Amino acid sequence: MKISIIMPTFIFYAPQKMFIEEAIDSIINQTYQDWELIIVDDGSFLKFDDVIPDDDRIKVYRKKHEGVAKARNFGIKKMTGDVYMAHDSDDSSDPRRLDLMLKEINKGYDAVYHGFHRVSMDEKEPRTKSAEPFDYERLKKEQYIPYFVMVRKDKMVPYRDKYTSSDDWMFLIDLVENGAKFGYVDKPLMIYRKHPMSVSCLSMYDGRKKKELNWIKKDIKKLKA
Repeated sequence: MKISIIMPTFIFYAPQKMFIEEAIDSIINQTYQDWELIIVDDGSFLKFDDVIPDDDRIKVYRKKHEGVAKARNFGIKKMTGDVYMAHDSDDSSDPRRLDLMLKEINKGYDAVYHGFHRVSMDEKEPRTKSAEPFDYERLKKEQYIPYFVMVRKDKMVPYRDKYTSSDDWMFLIDLVENGAKFGYVDKPLMIYRKHPMSVSCLSMYDGRKKKELNWIKKDIKKLKA
């Protein structure tokens, strides 16, 4: 089963080149090797061609800057695999990640998530978050499931591109509404990097996060109607 890994990126300061290089290396070093990596350059200010390995499985597409949701949707349209996997360009995967997630998919689940280590510049030690059992009522109240999920292609839905920072939460909700059955791996299989220039931080600084969380609450209420 071929895995399509979609990696949106928007590079505008030098350390991000190091982050994306680590992210790509973490895919190349996976124990499961039947994958394609689709990197969507969402209008980066800095070039990063020098950190892209010469590997036919890695494809780079460039587009104007329109935000992460549109970048993800652009990449999804290019995928040729049987399952989708989310991966941001400043995070890195455990070498067993693809293998362990795919095993859950093969048990009959449509979408799979897992635990992670969070690395932050304002914290001395990484924080580990375990994967918790799926609970849709809880998910409608808070995004306790991380963005980096694996999803069967036949259960995929597009990201709602009006969101520029909280698109992943509504994406999870839409997957459930599309009938996706969720499983999880209770292991920390990702290093999630939080830094001042990440979308999650920038959206808190400029007020987008608060505004879009209110949008999500309204959209969830519409689902109930």
